[in-house]
Amino acid sequence: MEKVEILFEKIKNLKDEKVNDILKDILIIDGAIVQEENTEYKKNTNMIMEEKYKDELDKINYSIVKNIVDVKLSKYVESKEKDINTTLGNLKVALIRIAGIRLFNNEKISELLHKIKNEIDPKMVYKLYSEIDDEIINNT
Repeated sequence: MEKVEILFEKIKNLKDEKVNDILKDILIIDGAIVQEENTEYKKNTNMIMEEKYKDELDKINYSIVKNIVDVKLSKYVESKEKDINTTLGNLKVALIRIAGIRLFNNEKISELLHKIKNEIDPKMVYKLYSEIDDEIINNT
């Protein structure tokens, strides 16, 4: 998770117009997470953001990660609020990666995205995410 935090700080500090909307939406997600006991607002925020970024989420094979998180949540989390907060946090991480990809896409990242698109092994998806994060962080 540390890489994603470094990535997020770099993206915020660049103040690039290409990612202003994503940064605003990440703030909305953060605001939804801190809303106490307003699970309907949280669910709506998640649904709106997933729809808004559907194409870009598909490019990073977000559905694989989302399915893993959903299974773990149904197995281990009993609170609806913790459940949706985890889902929102997961979406936030995906949006941070999307912002990084928008800003720093290069041949190596394009190649990694191509690999992710068709990957079905969750461990491999996470490994490719890590490689994308490294590529973005090292090229800023």
